[in-house]
Amino acid sequence: GRPVSLSFISDSSTGVSYLIDTGSSVSIIPGPAAGGQAAVSLCAANGAAISTGAECHRRLSFLDSAGSLHSFPWTFISGSVSGPILGKDFLKHYKVQVDPGGELVIINGASFPCTSSFNFASVNCLPPTTPLLPTPHISLH
Repeated sequence: GRPVSLSFISDSSTGVSYLIDTGSSVSIIPGPAAGGQAAVSLCAANGAAISTGAECHRRLSFLDSAGSLHSFPWTFISGSVSGPILGKDFLKHYKVQVDPGGELVIINGASFPCTSSFNFASVNCLPPTTPLLPTPHISLH
């Protein structure tokens, strides 16, 4: 078969790798699924249901190619995924351009290196009271 190449970007403060997924509608982070009725119904590319839970606030920190640190607050949905995913909601909000040939993502004119390797270390949510910059609220009932 053909080799599959995925693009990941690493959070500089935690070392956690985030899959850059232009095919995912929302950004999702591994976490417990909600008991009972899920607030959001999601399915994987293969049609399998993804159990979802509460919203999870994170402040991502990425080091650009020039060595400057940039902060990106975001609200993820927790769910039954193996690793964190940056979906179209994040990519559109921050106007992210993906250059898979150059293994880069460009955010607001700054270039950030991507890798095809990943580290799915533990990902912790920020307490709900932690102030974040406004981000769009996700509602996909």
